[in-house]
Amino acid sequence: GGRVQLTRMASGDGDAYGRRHVRLPNQPGSSEYLKLLGYKRYHYRWWPKLSPNRIVLIHGRGESADTWTAFASQLTAHAEILAMDLRGHGGTPWDPDTHYGFNDYLDDLSLQLRHWSRRCLLVGCGHGGRIALAAALANPSIVDGLVLIDADAGCETSSTLVERLVDAASEDGMPDLDLFPGYFWRGIYQELTWAAPGNRRRTKCDPDVLGRVDDRQVWDDASALAQPALILRGESSDGVSEENTLRLVDTMPRAEYAAVPGGRWPHIEAPVQTAAEVAAFLNRLADADRNG
Repeated sequence: GGRVQLTRMASGDGDAYGRRHVRLPNQPGSSEYLKLLGYKRYHYRWWPKLSPNRIVLIHGRGESADTWTAFASQLTAHAEILAMDLRGHGGTPWDPDTHYGFNDYLDDLSLQLRHWSRRCLLVGCGHGGRIALAAALANPSIVDGLVLIDADAGCETSSTLVERLVDAASEDGMPDLDLFPGYFWRGIYQELTWAAPGNRRRTKCDPDVLGRVDDRQVWDDASALAQPALILRGESSDGVSEENTLRLVDTMPRAEYAAVPGGRWPHIEAPVQTAAEVAAFLNRLADADRNG
């Protein structure tokens, strides 16, 4: 692959990890539902814009579309944005048969993309990145480019964000800020959980989605990706090693790499810097399209 190390962008909106991003003008997006095939129902967050650019965001296991709010708010001037809730997550109904396999999520996303039939940039974090990669391969006429955030092509990282937040909850039922520095984690925790008796909280996602690890190897799949790709990794990530990230970059024919501030979820911890990298990538795609 054509590895390119992009420069890190400075921001006056907070420290190196965006810990003051709660002061940024976050726009939650409208809550929407899509019903397909007469019985499949999906929830998503929508930031509308009259634009030829469309960005579709795919969250990781146990998360929801709400984790993208700060990040998406930085991109509303550049594109129409949709943040999907995977089945069993957020506002999308739980599957009564607990069908939460990789291909189940992939089929859902492909169905949605084909329904809208709009060219888009796919952005996925963690397990959502693996799903986005497969969807880009399956829908090359719709997906113009791909952004993967802390996604491992070897094996999905087992520990999920919501489980880590629950485990770190202190006596007041909120995350221990010594373990999760930055008050924005409290908001994320509340978005991903419901209040439960005993000053505790329980996950909004179907418990059956947690504890599952997708061990599907996607190295060979990645080598077949024809679209341009941007691979982002949080500088202090404890999920995906830099070695594996660079291996993924080298596997793809048209991939770029950028390290951004933050850990495994830089779009939450450093939304300004992470969104800036994506906006610049979107502009490069548009320039390439205009120049043929």
